[in-house]
Amino acid sequence: MVANEKWFSASASTGFYPHQISQSLVFDNNTTSYLYRTQGTGSSQKTWTFSTWFKKSGKFMSSANQNPVFFAGSQAGGTNHGGLLFDSSKAGDMRPFNYTNSFDFDLRTTAVFRDTNGWGHVVMRVDTTQSTSSDRVRLYFNGTQITAFDTESQPSQNFDTAFGINSTVMYIGDSNGSTSFDGLLAETIFTDGQSYAPTEFGESVNNIWIPKNFSGSYGYNGFRLTYSNASSIGADSSGNGNDFTASGLTSDHITIDTPTNGVGS
Repeated sequence: MVANEKWFSASASTGFYPHQISQSLVFDNNTTSYLYRTQGTGSSQKTWTFSTWFKKSGKFMSSANQNPVFFAGSQAGGTNHGGLLFDSSKAGDMRPFNYTNSFDFDLRTTAVFRDTNGWGHVVMRVDTTQSTSSDRVRLYFNGTQITAFDTESQPSQNFDTAFGINSTVMYIGDSNGSTSFDGLLAETIFTDGQSYAPTEFGESVNNIWIPKNFSGSYGYNGFRLTYSNASSIGADSSGNGNDFTASGLTSDHITIDTPTNGVGS
């Protein structure tokens, strides 16, 4: 773990955690386990937010694969695709990107994320309408904006990302069936048409970043995955009905190890 990473691992307390997360979902690169759904025409390809809590597995750093957290599109040549991944071949840096015939944007954090014991929270905030280029794709870890990158290539103003293209498939824990995430995800949220700060999803209590109930707008393609429905693992609880289909995942992949339960801490 690099310096200044505030990884979160605390014992459960209803009083300490006003917003409880009851369950998470285990993803396994060996079995290519993931969730997917076909997008409709979104509220905006230019403006959206992705938020999730994550905990890496012990085998993450032994993998030479890129570990995608979420992804949209196809990696076929010339096709608009992108998402957020951890690059284990680069020692675990975090990497938001979009690629068509070349990288439309590509950010690779200087910090590496190697902890496999604690939970962390990531927010990817996109608004390509911004006049300041560094405000178009912003990345946050446990509420703090990441500003140090080994590579930082921002999109052109008003660029249309892969998110919100009609009939394009969106994945959680995978990149178009090629590589999968190794670890746990909890309370995964996507907002379509809104760029939200991390304080909409978490808050600092006693200098610890903890979950906060999101009460904003989801937009047409938006969703909230709580992984709490054993009969429908990818059920959307946002009210939009944007349910995901599970591949390689069963109710056995649901666990009570969450950011507010502290199991295994």
